[in-house]
Amino acid sequence: MCRGTQAMGQAAKVIAVLLGVVASGCETSGDTIGPRGGTVVSEDGRFALEIPAGALDDEVDITIDDVACGEPDAVGPCYAVGPRGTAFKLPATASYELGGMDLGGVDPADLHLVVERDGSWNVLADLNVDFDGEVLEASALYLSSFGLVAVGPATTGASSGDHHHHDHDHD
Repeated sequence: MCRGTQAMGQAAKVIAVLLGVVASGCETSGDTIGPRGGTVVSEDGRFALEIPAGALDDEVDITIDDVACGEPDAVGPCYAVGPRGTAFKLPATASYELGGMDLGGVDPADLHLVVERDGSWNVLADLNVDFDGEVLEASALYLSSFGLVAVGPATTGASSGDHHHHDHDHD
């Protein structure tokens, strides 16, 4: 009997070790965020979503996965943030760090954060570019896939459907 119990103990230790490896080796990062707000950061530290207090009514397990981009004009990796479609009552701040990234000759001033919705990619509102810190920030209203695109003289930006060229009204 003792021998069987010892074998069971060893099996339990092996299972615990395997579970630990699976949990720590996962490429998904995430946190539970609730009504008090919080920040969730991608595994590579490049993408983050800061959710303000009051943006969510309930606790939500938010995940970020580094994914292949479906946006043809994407510069750098894209991130799928879930549960996809979760809406915020107040805008969250999506931030994308450019530090050390190969932009393929694109001027950082021509970059915009985009979000995927129903198969199309749309430019996020309230873009703020910190050239010193090499960070782009914009407002996000729901969870989906996020990425960077170059929208400027070098590209048409045809797939970024929500950008408007009448930011300043002339009276």
